Amino acid sequence: MSDDAIFCVGCGYDLRSLPVDGPCPECGRAIAESLGGRRLAAADARWLARLAIGQSMVDRGLHLALISFGVMPLIAIGFGVLLFYGSFIAATVEIIFPVLLVVLLIGTGLVWFGAMLVTAPDPSESGEEPPHSARRLARWGLAASIVCCLLAFLVTTLSVLPVTPRFFARFVLQLLAVVSVTVGITALLNCLAARGSRIPDHELARRTRRIARILCWALPAFLIAMVIAFSPLQLFVQSLAIRTVGLIHGIFTLAGVAVGCIVLFTLARFSTLMPHYSRAFRMARDEARQRHSGT
Repeated sequence: MSDDAIFCVGCGYDLRSLPVDGPCPECGRAIAESLGGRRLAAADARWLARLAIGQSMVDRGLHLALISFGVMPLIAIGFGVLLFYGSFIAATVEIIFPVLLVVLLIGTGLVWFGAMLVTAPDPSESGEEPPHSARRLARWGLAASIVCCLLAFLVTTLSVLPVTPRFFARFVLQLLAVVSVTVGITALLNCLAARGSRIPDHELARRTRRIARILCWALPAFLIAMVIAFSPLQLFVQSLAIRTVGLIHGIFTLAGVAVGCIVLFTLARFSTLMPHYSRAFRMARDEARQRHSGT
């Protein structure tokens, strides 16, 4: 809870440093009743409706991302086997990789559009927002990842460029996408956690922040491993033997699979929290509408 003085509406007890979903230790009244405008249901009904729609879009985009993340390690294992036995064909990357990019791009796009609604500023909040706030980082991070994915897709399918510069440009764009999507997703989770604190549901907010901390390191580790596993290293380092390249791909693929299991499990856990947010946003919206119609 904030360091600002918040007093119980029943007995006047100072509620600072107490969890928002608990009772007043003096009179037993729910602390949420004393928060007034800080409660989600006390916000503008139209803003709450945008939260509900945005959360639904984030949920659908997250499921597409789960599909893409789940398929990547399997294909990378196949590439590693082909490389090790010397039968790798670089054209296979140009066929399969754009498909994965499209699926990931659609999922990221849905998450971004949903994030634009979920991170919309509360009309009742005042004061200047810092430039590095979670709301802004979520928007700009996800937008940058979409741009990088689009450019990587165009570079991969642009046959007028030589093969080596094309794959090198794609490699750099992928790394930039990894950084931006990590920043965007973790910031979005922290923003959702802030909304959860206003439901108020302290446990939901705590679990969301814990997931954000895990994804902060697991997501970039997984994506970087997959980027290297999908990169034809023999085009960059001509002196490497094909079996050596296959071994390198195998190491990064196994590392990606190991970390990918953590990412998939964490994202699956987060997807189980989404119905709680959806239900809370809808209930807060309906309560706000009833309050508005009553006045």
